[in-house]
Amino acid sequence: MVQDVHDQAGMVCQDCHVTKHHQMGKGFVVDTIGTPQLRNTMKKCVDCHSEQPHKKGEYPAELNDHQKRMACETCHIPKTHMAQAEVNWIKGMDMEKMFNRYRWMLPIARFLGMATPDRMNKDIQTLIGGYFKNRPPGFIPEYRWYRPNPEWKGIPRPFGSKEDPGSRITPFNAVMTHFHDEGKDPRVNQDPNGHYNGQVVPKAFVARAGGAGERDTTLEEIRAYDGGRYKQAIERHVPTYFQLVHSIAPAKEALGCRACHTAKGGRLNYARLGYSPEEIKSLQEER
Repeated sequence: MVQDVHDQAGMVCQDCHVTKHHQMGKGFVVDTIGTPQLRNTMKKCVDCHSEQPHKKGEYPAELNDHQKRMACETCHIPKTHMAQAEVNWIKGMDMEKMFNRYRWMLPIARFLGMATPDRMNKDIQTLIGGYFKNRPPGFIPEYRWYRPNPEWKGIPRPFGSKEDPGSRITPFNAVMTHFHDEGKDPRVNQDPNGHYNGQVVPKAFVARAGGAGERDTTLEEIRAYDGGRYKQAIERHVPTYFQLVHSIAPAKEALGCRACHTAKGGRLNYARLGYSPEEIKSLQEER
């Protein structure tokens, strides 16, 4: 199991996260889920550790200098807990079989005042169609240039580049998400696998349109569903990026120089991060 040094030290969630009315405050993370009023309220590493945290070891000055272009988490999350790798909302399902399985719950729920039949059906439909693949515990994060962009309201993605002095290399979990879109947003139609929100076809309808069997619902099926309600539908396959901030390792377990500065399978894909061949050759020299 991957541990977090703060958890092991006896800290609780509220030591870093502001909470209000059962809502957990976040920082400048990529996703915008949660209460808007509590965004950017989470403590940052520098709030407790300062902007010059490295004072011991062989190269404290060099390590502190790395902070200008790298997030602390890049070195201090060498691996993380199990996480989702893929979500597929395109699959169909045998709807009659599913409803028969839960039908016995409706009278019990009504008697106990837990739910109405309509509410129960709605809750069941919410669960239909989502098939998940998980990464194993201890997976290696993806690394991207990232600069906070609080104005972005679309599907979570990192903004940033090597040329932007405010961007830093940051670890992410990229979840590949498959779903149908109504196909009414010109921006989405032009770039289906981009990160504009568009209009997602409800997963319960996708499952119903696909009929029996756990197979992908085809475009023809979803476009013909309910008299052609979604006749303009398109498929989308979008990587959804979630910034990693937990599973912080203690200093002795953080990544060392050769985790990145090596020509033999280092952590960072320098070419994807925008470095030139000459820069890559220099960066891959072992320290």
